[in-house]
Amino acid sequence: MDQRDLREVVVGEERGLLGSKAYVRDYEEELDKIVLNINLDMIGTYMGKFIARVSAEDKLSQMLHQSIAAMI
Repeated sequence: MDQRDLREVVVGEERGLLGSKAYVRDYEEELDKIVLNINLDMIGTYMGKFIARVSAEDKLSQMLHQSIAAMI
């Protein structure tokens, strides 16, 4: 199994995507090494229920949907 580094990047919502643009600018030479991106969006509550949107590559998305369906 290949060994990989894990980098967690947290960028809050902001006008103009300043954090995202800064990351791309500062790590441009490493962008082709990224194998997975998980995007958490619209996290909050609605009528007392926790809501989160997760998007990622198709394989991970399918795995998440299957895991969630098994829990329901």
